[in-house]
Amino acid sequence: MASQEIRQEGNCSLNIDSSTIRMGKRRFTYDAVFDSNSGQADLYESVSSPLLTSFVDGYNATIMAYGQTGSGKTFTMGSEAHIEPETSSHTGLIPRFITDFFLEMQRKKAASDKGVEGNQVLLDYSLKASFLEVYGDNVHDLLDANRTSLPLREDSTGAIRVTGLTSRDVSTTAEALQVLHEGTMNRTTAATLMNDTSSRSHAVFTIHMSQVTRLNASDSVDVTTTSQFTFVDLAGSERMKKTGAEGARAREGIKINEGLLALGNVINALAEDKPANEKKVHVPYRQSKLTRLLQDALGGNSQTLFLACVSPSDTNASETLSTLNYANRARNIRNAPTKNVDGRITYRE
Repeated sequence: MASQEIRQEGNCSLNIDSSTIRMGKRRFTYDAVFDSNSGQADLYESVSSPLLTSFVDGYNATIMAYGQTGSGKTFTMGSEAHIEPETSSHTGLIPRFITDFFLEMQRKKAASDKGVEGNQVLLDYSLKASFLEVYGDNVHDLLDANRTSLPLREDSTGAIRVTGLTSRDVSTTAEALQVLHEGTMNRTTAATLMNDTSSRSHAVFTIHMSQVTRLNASDSVDVTTTSQFTFVDLAGSERMKKTGAEGARAREGIKINEGLLALGNVINALAEDKPANEKKVHVPYRQSKLTRLLQDALGGNSQTLFLACVSPSDTNASETLSTLNYANRARNIRNAPTKNVDGRITYRE
């Protein structure tokens, strides 16, 4: 439990094993459950490392963290401004991913150069990083000091693009971590009764990759593969009574909850299991800018991991139950991840 929950003399309300959480008479089953004895490295190896392999193979991937304010989402994702990402055992998912990605590409290039059997020839690859926040219902570029509100546009493929968003070239671990750090420092935060550094916006950090390969050394056809890895650190759901929010903080809390409600409506629609002969359920992606941005991650062309961060304290029992139900519905969503090769889509075997 957090120090604040201990001060409130909260008791642990959860019983946990490797894949289930019991809360009173309720039992929830997930793909994996991590308790307070699990380290950041344990979580990364279990959930992020497999997605890194898919990303390098050319598939889109998304990791999304959801939970009440103060439940550890930003800590888990690794976008806390005060953490030293290269040295701390508390290093979160994003900096661990960045470090491992460049190591993996070095290994891939070395195997390619040696002509190891079964490996594609990697001719070239490039990487770009972007970082934005949804504050209220405005999209801000966290790499632009002007913080202008940016419009969303749908391209010819139906994908949602942010017009004017900075997409910075990165070629080393240090450069990518600098983008993460710069954006994190520009993110909107404020103190509440429940969290001294409460995130007042939903943050989306994305790595875009393009690779040029050949099937083997004698092949003359260049194949371009594109993929993106998106990390979503959602602002925490709030109850005004507990946060003590007033004025601007209260208005921010209302906007945060509205965005999360819209996200919940999308998850509910996608989780409905309709027979094939029934009319498809309308999915309200257009209800908010947050849900439009996450359209690909929810029911689209992405391998998506949903991280539900909860408090074990009985002082937060209602919020924890709400998060567990939210995650339970999200688990029923079925995406259709595909691989983009030279503009053509080929389904994964």
